[in-house]
Amino acid sequence: MRTITIEDCLEMIAGFASQPVHPSFIILDRDKQIITDIAKKVFKGTALTDRQYEVVKKIFITRYKTQFKNRDIDIENSVNNLRQPIRYLDRSEYIRIENGDQYKDPIWAGHTPEKVIAMRFPFNMTYSKIVTDIKKSNAEPLSRFFTQRFKDVYILPYTEKVVHKLISKFKKRIKDIDKTLLDVYEQCETISKNAKDYVPGIYNYEIKNSSPLTTQHYQDLFGEPAFENLYLYYDRKEKMGLKHFDLGEFEKSQSNLSVLSKKILQRQWPRINLDLQKWKINQVIETILELHRLPLLVILPGQDEKQCLESLSLHHKLFKNLVADEDQSVLVRMKNNKTSGQEFNDYVKQNHLNNSLAKSTKIVYITSKKIPKPLLTSEWNPEAVLICDNTRNYSKVDSYVATIDLQLQINGQDSFWNQMHFGGETV
Repeated sequence: MRTITIEDCLEMIAGFASQPVHPSFIILDRDKQIITDIAKKVFKGTALTDRQYEVVKKIFITRYKTQFKNRDIDIENSVNNLRQPIRYLDRSEYIRIENGDQYKDPIWAGHTPEKVIAMRFPFNMTYSKIVTDIKKSNAEPLSRFFTQRFKDVYILPYTEKVVHKLISKFKKRIKDIDKTLLDVYEQCETISKNAKDYVPGIYNYEIKNSSPLTTQHYQDLFGEPAFENLYLYYDRKEKMGLKHFDLGEFEKSQSNLSVLSKKILQRQWPRINLDLQKWKINQVIETILELHRLPLLVILPGQDEKQCLESLSLHHKLFKNLVADEDQSVLVRMKNNKTSGQEFNDYVKQNHLNNSLAKSTKIVYITSKKIPKPLLTSEWNPEAVLICDNTRNYSKVDSYVATIDLQLQINGQDSFWNQMHFGGETV
């Protein structure tokens, strides 16, 4: 009988041999997938790995010896005869904390984190899917740095949430795990199982695990948490750092609010695009008052003086019977050499809106062009911002607005920037 290589045997049984074999081999259903897959790689010139070799050798001798004999092939000697040397793969598996510089992308111009989680394992579909799901579950989309591809290595952000999710999935699968990561995981587990003792929130109308200064500030504003004001605390949960609420009690607390207010309470981002085809501007004002979002910063359109005047006039009239003129301040003036500029300045003066900025001021008007110096140097802090058009302004106004936890932009969904970037939602 003939002795050939194990690679020749694979190509022959899978139907890839240069000369057809008659009769064809009868492959058992349970072996078809593995024999075909390995034979394809061998046919393309890839050497067998140590594990592939052992698997194929066992299958051929135990289940196909007779079929090879009938074709004048000595399978017992052939399986020991190799066309190419065996490939020995690095099958090491680990999860470690490593320096971000080790994985710096040559063309990456963004921030390189100081520390990252590096996870290595040989190709494994199950492991890959778990890691991908953990990346997708991140609160914010991961930067390009974490989407780089390395052979058998995945890099993830070194944060408590990622550590907790990752180690919980792999602590029984991978043995080589950094001790620091295991310690962080154990601490996260303790916090998760004893949330009342660690996680900031309102439990049975009591604020727990929050900064005493922050707690006192909002209790002075709203009073102790109660059925009537729980929705106000929920609205400020990001600002206060609160992560837990008794949702049943919250639902009752917000039950009498307007539809728009309820939608804004469920926001995922600070920026809310208000579609005026769905909502009237009066409903927006009602929501601002319902959510106790005064003091309010109103940003008027800064590109056109006439449009700026129209916007000021509209919003001043909307708030006129709700906020006294002396509690409103316009911190912008136009040049008098244009008709619309003169009309704007006259409107401010005639309606007594040229008030100095005080800590007690309820509404401040500026334009999208720049931040007036008095706004930066005063102790006045807005509870919300109302942006009166759908433009994005590449100025320090945007940086200032980004610090406010509720940003209402009129028809912001029409902005090309808002459509192309994360960080806002439309109601």
